[in-house]
Amino acid sequence: IASALIIWFMFRKDNVKIEFTGRTKVEDKFPTFLLVGTVLSLILVSFIPYKDAAAPGQFYKPDITAMDNVSLHIDKGEFVFVLGPSGAGKSTFLKLMLREEAADKGDVIVNGYNLTKIKNRDIPYMRRTLGVVFQDFRLIPTMTVYENIAFAMRVTNIGEKDIKKRVPYILSLVGLSSKAKKFPTQLSGGEQQRVALARALVHSPRLVIADEPTGNIDPE
Repeated sequence: IASALIIWFMFRKDNVKIEFTGRTKVEDKFPTFLLVGTVLSLILVSFIPYKDAAAPGQFYKPDITAMDNVSLHIDKGEFVFVLGPSGAGKSTFLKLMLREEAADKGDVIVNGYNLTKIKNRDIPYMRRTLGVVFQDFRLIPTMTVYENIAFAMRVTNIGEKDIKKRVPYILSLVGLSSKAKKFPTQLSGGEQQRVALARALVHSPRLVIADEPTGNIDPE
């Protein structure tokens, strides 16, 4: 069964254009990516414009290409699903966008940052413009639910007054108002995933990337 990555692009102007080449194992007989784009109005999304970007590439030794000849353009308001079999390069695609990996050639442009040319000192600032829902949640175990969500606002220099207003609001949206003082280990898998989703959205990021964000959440 092909696993799915849901990538939500939220920018503030006209459109976004991302073009890059990445990585799929050479022996794979599957296409690198099956990109299924759909425009939805569930979330108000806006994009800042991207300059035209050259297609990048990156290679693993020995002679393994994880992604190749990938070009992606997403218009304002689009809600995009990235689907593909195991080993197709979905995780590499995500890592390139988060700058956890650097492309060997071409351009990866996110929120106005060219990630193939970005300086190391600017990477944290770029990441502060993102909201990311990881498949393994990556909640901080020593922080309560409230503190985990507030942390995403503090690192973007949002004041405590705004944090006290915004965090309870986002907790109510995901149905976790009563869990604000709980620690991650005291929550179910579905509740932890909702905390991760709330943390990704609380600081109104320009771009939201979600790795199977509803996998542990009840249908309702």
